[in-house]
Amino acid sequence: MAELRTYQPSFTAGELSPALGARVDLAKYATGLRTAINLFIHPHGGASNRAGTEFINEVKASANNARLIPFQFNTEQSYILEFGQAYIRFYRDGGVILGGVPYEVGTFYLHTEVDDIVYIQEADVMYLCHPEHPVLKLSRLADNNWVLAVVTFAPSTVAPGGLAVSALVGSGATSYSYVVAAVDGETGEESLPTPPVTVSNDLTINGNKNRISWSAVAGAGRYIVYKHDNGVYGYIGGTQGLFFDDDNIVADLADTPQTGRNPFVGAGNYPRCGTFVEQRLALASTKNDPQAIWLSQSANYENFGYSQPSKASERCNIQDQGPAGQRGAIHARSQRPHGPEFGRGMDCIGRLELRRHHAFGHQDRQPGLSRLRQGAADRCGKHGAVRAAKWWCRPRLLLSVLRCLCGQGFDHPGAASVREPDDQGMGIRSSALLDRLGGLGRWFAGVVDLSERARRLGLDAPPKRTER
Repeated sequence: MAELRTYQPSFTAGELSPALGARVDLAKYATGLRTAINLFIHPHGGASNRAGTEFINEVKASANNARLIPFQFNTEQSYILEFGQAYIRFYRDGGVILGGVPYEVGTFYLHTEVDDIVYIQEADVMYLCHPEHPVLKLSRLADNNWVLAVVTFAPSTVAPGGLAVSALVGSGATSYSYVVAAVDGETGEESLPTPPVTVSNDLTINGNKNRISWSAVAGAGRYIVYKHDNGVYGYIGGTQGLFFDDDNIVADLADTPQTGRNPFVGAGNYPRCGTFVEQRLALASTKNDPQAIWLSQSANYENFGYSQPSKASERCNIQDQGPAGQRGAIHARSQRPHGPEFGRGMDCIGRLELRRHHAFGHQDRQPGLSRLRQGAADRCGKHGAVRAAKWWCRPRLLLSVLRCLCGQGFDHPGAASVREPDDQGMGIRSSALLDRLGGLGRWFAGVVDLSERARRLGLDAPPKRTER
């Protein structure tokens, strides 16, 4: 009898649901796998074994809970941050960073709270959110020089000092009040206005002038002058110098100085999650306002100031009134996903909309932009939803092995999931992945655990076998 051989050209369909076992008519059937254990599925069709794990160091106190959070500046500068009882330790290139002893930065997080930390990073800065504590900013200056500080949410540019005004030409009984703001020469961020100064003159007389002067601000590239008119300060001009002459310039009341605002002051007002959205820092879900989302000014992450009337680049707030969705989503961990959409441009606040997409919750999960890809299987088959689905992760969020498709052995609330179109996905299934870690605490905080989603779908029966 002749031997029949079949060839499979690629594995791009990944692991298929058992419900697809007889669907030979589907294109994905020819490129799918019945079982894909500990494999990376490459976009170009191949598959390779996932990386193993290596014991590096014991956490500071194995009796306490600990969590690892990745910090990656680029492919050559990557760190692992060990969060524990009131400390952070730092690892790089397979070892702990030392300064005679392991280098640490103190925090006010208890070891029971580290699993609830939500982190968002850009370049050398990472923001840390927790519902019981103010937002923290962790800055990397060197391998053994990290700075952790409470975010004040105020403009980094300071207002000019020494503001003075005088009647340069003329006199009169009419009062004129002015404030001045500095504009950072590099970032373009505008400071809060100075306290007002007042002078008496009559600028309706031709030739009369008021001169406003101030002291220089380090790093300022320009200064903006506002004049009081009908209870509002409006724009009358800008200069790179240290004085400005007003010869009865009409104030533009559509362009007013900003008012500082920090919505995250005091217990109950600390956001529990955040992300970056179109050059803005988005923070969401405080205890006092769990449905709200706050977006910073454009390109000024720590500035939530506003003007009246609003400018296009200013902060905005979103108040969810019902289930929202995943596309462009900001996931509030204690509530439902929220779906802000911004039309063509994020700069125009008037285009922001909040649309309903779905009602799946994401409680106790690191938020991010995620997509749950599903094969051509229904989501209600026995273990089918988990096996048919591909949960994609950005490789930089992975420590060593950070993937579990249907194992019930992990119950870690700090999981992360992000997918970009050019990212490489991975599929790993193992319920005994962390057996060797024993009493080392929760070493691998990035494990992607889909067991909670499986329980919500009624798929709470664990696999009958343990595979590595």
